[in-house]
Amino acid sequence: MGRTLLVLVAVAALYAQTPVRVLVPHTTPHDHYLFNGSFTYDGQDYTGLPWNFYYVNAGASPPPTTLRSRCALEQVNGAPYGHANFGWFRFPAPNDPWVWPPANGTEPLAATGEYLETARFGPMGGANPVGFVFDGEFAGKADPPSVPDDPYRHYFLEAVYFTDRECSDAGTEYGFYRFVADSQIGDTPPNAVTFYHATFGNCNLDYGCWDVLGHQVQGQFVSASMTNLAPNSAGAYEYKYQVIRNGSEFNVSVLDPSSGIPVTCQWTLPKGGGATGACEFAVPIESWYPAAEQINNGYVVVATQSSHLYPAMTGQAYPQWYDFGSLKAGGSPPTNIVPSMEPNGDQSCLTNGAGFACLKAVSLDVLYQ
Repeated sequence: MGRTLLVLVAVAALYAQTPVRVLVPHTTPHDHYLFNGSFTYDGQDYTGLPWNFYYVNAGASPPPTTLRSRCALEQVNGAPYGHANFGWFRFPAPNDPWVWPPANGTEPLAATGEYLETARFGPMGGANPVGFVFDGEFAGKADPPSVPDDPYRHYFLEAVYFTDRECSDAGTEYGFYRFVADSQIGDTPPNAVTFYHATFGNCNLDYGCWDVLGHQVQGQFVSASMTNLAPNSAGAYEYKYQVIRNGSEFNVSVLDPSSGIPVTCQWTLPKGGGATGACEFAVPIESWYPAAEQINNGYVVVATQSSHLYPAMTGQAYPQWYDFGSLKAGGSPPTNIVPSMEPNGDQSCLTNGAGFACLKAVSLDVLYQ
């Protein structure tokens, strides 16, 4: 790519290009939080990486009416997306579709999932962040395959992504994800992953987004798929997932974690086209996506999440909470999640001799130019 990349480091070390990874254990230059089966939501945690995000955590429902201890929904002002300021609202009650009760300040309820998040980063020492490299594995599979269950959607999602909003509340994002199981769009095999970029993430899913001018905020989203990823040199599905913003494109690569050489894959671009070969390709950045200088500060999040019952996993009637986007009916966590099998014969995410479905996060580097 003909460019010099620097790894996110302290200012004193930046000029020496000394790599220091984010989410390093037992250090405090970053913030990260857990949403997991222990029901200790949003507490600071410095376990760091490597870390396995097990499905048994993401598939555990929190006690009814549990609220997040931080990240309450707030008015979003000064968003760099050419949009008026906006806020969050519950969806209309079934018998009165024109009433959108405000949700700012007191929500949201705890979701089913687990995540770690870097500290906010931005320009440093004359260099700007241009992407990240994630070493890990999106592991696990659906067995038996998920069965369509409209209007309910049962899913388990694994993801790593950049966001310019600390709470992933209506921000600009780019990154990688895999739906291990999904009863609506279909399951994704262990050797496949999706790259995406989007704006106004999570608007109009669990809560509606309306601006001060009375317009509903509409998010935008495109994705490129990678399938038939060849095993790495150890015979497993662990890779280094790399993305670099380069002018009007995202340069996407899936690399062998030992050699740094791209593995082979088949990719499909958002508006058609693609190829089979070394898994490195360019994804055109959509015209509606913010300019690089508008989002040169942000966070990288490593996360899992599963479907959750509505309203609010409480079983109570509106106005507690429910998902208008899923036809007012949520799906319980899927029950068909099992370990995947590596090509070398091992089960995924081995822990004490047993295999698990998990997002295996080994390391995370933020790249500077």
